[in-house]
Amino acid sequence: MNKKIVSLVSKHRTLITVGVVIVIVILGGYIILNPQPTKYTYITQPVSEGTLINSVSGTGNLIYGQSTAINSQVAGTITTINVKPGDMVTPGTPLYSISNPSLSVTADKLYASYLKDKQIVSGDQVTINQDQNNLYSANANVTTDQQPNATLLQQQSLANALQQQSIDLQQLTTAQLALTADLATEHADWKAYMAQLTSISDENIVASTNGMVASVNISPGQYVSGSSSGAAATNNPDVLIVNPSNIEALITLNEVDAAKVQTGQTVQLSFNAIPGLNLTGTVTSINPIGTISQGVVTYNATVALNLTNSQLKSGMSVTANITTEVKNNVLSVPSIAIKNSNNGGSYVQILNSGKPLDVNVQTGIVTNNGTEITSGLKAGESVITQIISNKLPQSLNNSLNGSNLLKINGGGRGGGKAHAGKL
Repeated sequence: MNKKIVSLVSKHRTLITVGVVIVIVILGGYIILNPQPTKYTYITQPVSEGTLINSVSGTGNLIYGQSTAINSQVAGTITTINVKPGDMVTPGTPLYSISNPSLSVTADKLYASYLKDKQIVSGDQVTINQDQNNLYSANANVTTDQQPNATLLQQQSLANALQQQSIDLQQLTTAQLALTADLATEHADWKAYMAQLTSISDENIVASTNGMVASVNISPGQYVSGSSSGAAATNNPDVLIVNPSNIEALITLNEVDAAKVQTGQTVQLSFNAIPGLNLTGTVTSINPIGTISQGVVTYNATVALNLTNSQLKSGMSVTANITTEVKNNVLSVPSIAIKNSNNGGSYVQILNSGKPLDVNVQTGIVTNNGTEITSGLKAGESVITQIISNKLPQSLNNSLNGSNLLKINGGGRGGGKAHAGKL
């Protein structure tokens, strides 16, 4: 059957081609003689009055806003660990212990030095007492030898007494100075001894604040240097205690958005791990120093949550929408309705007796929800947001309505859908 059809078509190919051409000519002539009128459909939306909001978005992670790094003040070997991540602690809660036998040896040496100092001070006091007695006797001899009409022998005795008085006074002064110095040494050795006892007590490290143990970065048998400062002690402390009720979001922003963000701005937060949970927060800081990675600059902003949630945990991913600008009680139209005139101004189109009419307008802020109109329109008026021609395919209508290329009886571009009118 198929072969018969193919054979028939082959024999009458010329006749069929002529017939198709005749049909096309007749149809074309009909269209030319009876043209279909062009019709335009205008989609409009009303000028609205309300609030316009501009915002920027960024992503980041949750962090604990308050933390305390705990490190050993003395060197030693970890012997016991009393806590684990997640434990709640209060001031004085035992965290871990270390062992350093040399601390006790040093303490014993310091105490022996202190006892020796006490003996020296005691000897100084005996010497002072002897020197005071000698000076007393010398003073008495001087008084005895002082006679109004002294003989040569008496005068010689007085001179000897005065000389001994001077010697005894000098010895007393020297003994008193030695006592002062030895008392200072005794005090210094006692202070060093007490400090060493404190170091020994520091072998038992306790919590200094209320909170939750976030991390334990030590293990039994590990040697710790006893350094409580520096980058290592800050970034990787022996134990980290955090305030679980103080959770913040650390948000990364591109350089364009970061320039619009300021402290105090309101933030809407959502969480990948907890669908449906939406919280608000406030920008508390933005790092003035950017991070450059593969030529891209980003800035970190810190957001304090206004309310927390028991499901939130440090490290969770978070998306933040930061409100950068709010204008209340303003007129606005869909941004697609705004057109640019040749003189650099802006205009919209309204329907006047069924035809588009250009209206010059002044615009304000532009947001995802629309463009502010500061003059030229009133609330309740309708602007054209889309023009559809029955002579153009839908795809071409959509393309032209997204630019200033289509200008029907005054112009038009648009989008959206609210009210339709036909001309």
